[in-house]
Amino acid sequence: MQDKKRTILEAAIRCFSRKGFHATSIQEIAREIGMAKGSMYFYFNSKDELYLSVLEYYTDMLFRCMEELPEDRELSSRDKLRVLIERQFRFFREHLHFMRMLFLEPATGLNPQVQNLLMRTRARSAVWTLSHISAIYGNRAARYVTDAATMFEGMTGRYLEKLFFDDAELDEGRVSRFLINRIDHLMKGLLLTGEEPILPAPDMNALREKAGWPLEAEAQQRNGQLEELKRLVSAIPDSVPPAVRTEAASALERLESEWAKLVPDKLLAKGMLALLREYAAVYSWTEWESLLDGLESK
Repeated sequence: MQDKKRTILEAAIRCFSRKGFHATSIQEIAREIGMAKGSMYFYFNSKDELYLSVLEYYTDMLFRCMEELPEDRELSSRDKLRVLIERQFRFFREHLHFMRMLFLEPATGLNPQVQNLLMRTRARSAVWTLSHISAIYGNRAARYVTDAATMFEGMTGRYLEKLFFDDAELDEGRVSRFLINRIDHLMKGLLLTGEEPILPAPDMNALREKAGWPLEAEAQQRNGQLEELKRLVSAIPDSVPPAVRTEAASALERLESEWAKLVPDKLLAKGMLALLREYAAVYSWTEWESLLDGLESK
């Protein structure tokens, strides 16, 4: 994303947070960053388009804060979810005024594009929650995963409402531990009683499709292609300059890291693929071509 466009979006978030969407003018947003009003229209055709872009930017920021970081990789599945919930609450606290605006101006959600974005965000959230709960409790609790995710999202949502509307002083670490303990108790109770679940098992492919993410089979295929490309990169002959070997390995590592994210940076991924393709062309590494073609189509 262009730096100027990002600057406008962040200014719009501040202005919408202070006055709301309807009461904020393009002129006020332009004044916030010292830009001429007319120049704003080089980037956004209307306030509605700007608002949609703000929502997309904001939801991308939210999901990035809910991604696993390198330092989280050694944590258990349970502790990973606890840490990510803590970050989620911290993110909402830091953007409290904007969240209140979203709740208090529901009319802004009547735009069909906004509705589509909200549906996509809801599906992303469902995939995120279901995946983490499945990772914690495994196959023994598979029949209850939808009910557990629904109850967990309900509890989390109510505490967020306390934060948004009641100015509750919530300690993110304590809240995340408390919520994880509650879902433990819920799941243990369900497993103990063996009662029939209320909700059926989730259709993860349907949810991933709504979220705009690759289906499980596609993700597995992409991971397989990445593994094969890693093998080829590690086998680059010593006759190739060390700088090229290092850059190819680094590009592949960044590509793998980006695609592991909930909201990957598509431009960055495309740039890494272009760099690898350039090396393949220069050194006539024909084995790379079909793999790179497949990865670029994802």
